[in-house]
Amino acid sequence: GRLVSLLMAGSVEVTAHMMSGRAVFGPAAVDRSAAVAELTAAIAKELDQPPLAVQLLLGEQVLPPEDNLSQVEGDATSITVVVNELVGKYEVLTQKFIEKKPGGGSFVLTLKGERALSAKVVARKKEILEKLQLDTVPGDVDAWLTVLLSSIGFSNEFFDFDPDKLEASDGLLYFSQGGASPCNYYFVDVKGDFASRAQLDDDQGAAVGAVWCAPVYGDVVVVCSKSPCADDWRKMSAGDFDEDLTVDFPLTCATKSLQEFFEHWMKTGNAPMICEMMET
Repeated sequence: GRLVSLLMAGSVEVTAHMMSGRAVFGPAAVDRSAAVAELTAAIAKELDQPPLAVQLLLGEQVLPPEDNLSQVEGDATSITVVVNELVGKYEVLTQKFIEKKPGGGSFVLTLKGERALSAKVVARKKEILEKLQLDTVPGDVDAWLTVLLSSIGFSNEFFDFDPDKLEASDGLLYFSQGGASPCNYYFVDVKGDFASRAQLDDDQGAAVGAVWCAPVYGDVVVVCSKSPCADDWRKMSAGDFDEDLTVDFPLTCATKSLQEFFEHWMKTGNAPMICEMMET
């Protein structure tokens, strides 16, 4: 194919190795005009990892999947491979979830083997960290950010995830604001202190990365002019925020992690807490 071909003037001989020094690819001739994403996919296949979990470094510089190897000087180069195993694990889980389409809805299927960590996703992650007012987030949350921001999105009657609308505020990561009335808010407690900051009696959700569910009547974002902070939820739960804006169902810790969230959905056919809300 175009990626690995006979050594010619338009090619560069590539050897790829892990940080440990273990060779995982090549030496092989790679077309200089081939997208880095193609090389990433080939190396990811050798490692039995999704391409999204694999990053390539030329020296200390990350090679964006949108680029090619035209910047490489000389006829041969050595590339360092970095694998994020959590991203790989969550990417596989997400692909299974999207393929299964639990509970129906509009799920857009992404093509296996073609997703790579784009510069756009890296920029969006930086933007979200700024909104969270954090320099870093726990490894599992960071991995989920990579996977969710790289997906196309999925929605149904109760749930609406659009990577372009992923929002963050006050240590809370909002990944669904779906439904009509009530609007079902799902968010991740990135710092693990939401229960105490919102002054909730039940501290069941006092865990870093826990997923919370809040069905709300009214348009929270319009009223708050941003995604709600912990104090906004405290006021809504207490009924003293706005007479037309109320939490229809007690603020509840749905699951202890996003992994548990999607596994629960695949097993039951509904996002956590949806069954409980339908029964009330």
